Amino acid sequence: MSEITVYGLSVSPFVRKVMVVCAEKGLKAQNISVSPRSIPDELKVHSPLSKIPFAQIRSKWLADSSIICQYIEAIEPSPSLYPAEAYDRARALWFEEYIDSGAIPNVRQITFQRLVNPLLLGVPSDESVVAETVANDLPPLLDYLEGEIGDREFYVGDQLSIADIAVASFLANIMHARVDLDAARWPNVIRHRDAMWQRPSFAKLIEQETHTLKALADQVAAAAS
Repeated sequence: MSEITVYGLSVSPFVRKVMVVCAEKGLKAQNISVSPRSIPDELKVHSPLSKIPFAQIRSKWLADSSIICQYIEAIEPSPSLYPAEAYDRARALWFEEYIDSGAIPNVRQITFQRLVNPLLLGVPSDESVVAETVANDLPPLLDYLEGEIGDREFYVGDQLSIADIAVASFLANIMHARVDLDAARWPNVIRHRDAMWQRPSFAKLIEQETHTLKALADQVAAAAS
């Protein structure tokens, strides 16, 4: 039986972040697919803002990916995913916030147009919106990350932290939306991303998500033919 049940769509970067944290800590977690548009009435009390993820952790309920991850860290502190040193911890939380409240909302149209609209809502994607977002909104976000990661293995300190998990989870959605990153402009972002995706905690999830998205695309194509 899983210790943690995470409710939300598996391709959400926020849901993925929580699942990766659980995997890195060796905790058994299951993901129950729930769309923020159709949270069952009996579960709405656990997500009062109708957002995902929300989670049941050993009989206790919490909403918001950052809160969930910090609670998991508190009850299962090893291996630590939050630096002990005060400034490093603040920096790790900053990178998580940069992704959650900055990067993801600013480029949400990429995944919305390429994934949500055609695969979940049955609405054609607007490629002009995708092109504009990729050209104007995504590059500054990646430029900042490129400067911060440099030639280091991790964004903060010398070990894996929530910062690395948040960044790599965000970039998984960019990949699923079929946007290639410029290796000449962002070589270190790509290097770090690829190393993170090779970790078992990420690799299994991304493989499952890729399979799910392909199945949805095949269904849409079959219905249109």
